[in-house]
Amino acid sequence: MTPRSLPVVGKRAPKPGPAWPRSAISGYAVAVLVFAAAFAAVALLGHVLDAAPPVSLFLCAIIFVAWFAGLGPALLVCALSVLAFGWFYLLPLNSLTLASRALPRIVLFGIASLFIAAVSAAQRRTAASLTRARDQLQDAVSGLEALNAELTHENARA
Repeated sequence: MTPRSLPVVGKRAPKPGPAWPRSAISGYAVAVLVFAAAFAAVALLGHVLDAAPPVSLFLCAIIFVAWFAGLGPALLVCALSVLAFGWFYLLPLNSLTLASRALPRIVLFGIASLFIAAVSAAQRRTAASLTRARDQLQDAVSGLEALNAELTHENARA
């Protein structure tokens, strides 16, 4: 019987990551594009339905960007969303000076958007960690199966 070592765990060829974003710059570019799409949807819905849901669509954009591009780009969308909400939808319009009645709305929106960005980014990191752990366990199982088959074969010969 020849000495054997246990299979090496985690030596699988790396799997390709998500199709996008591949770099930090592309992540921020995706963030700006998603924000622009959300802003356009808000404007279109405001024109067509005469009822713009800016907060809902901006929060959806934040969740999407946090999941696909990470926390940094999601924070950029948070900042852009808060600025756009204050500039276009709170009185006085087209100004960053807000009436005292509008201040709680924008503060709560800012807090909610930061919370959602952090939670979505944490979920993304957790999912990636679970995927890596699953891949390592699959590598270990396949290595142990190969070792078991080799030992079974050798025991049958003896």
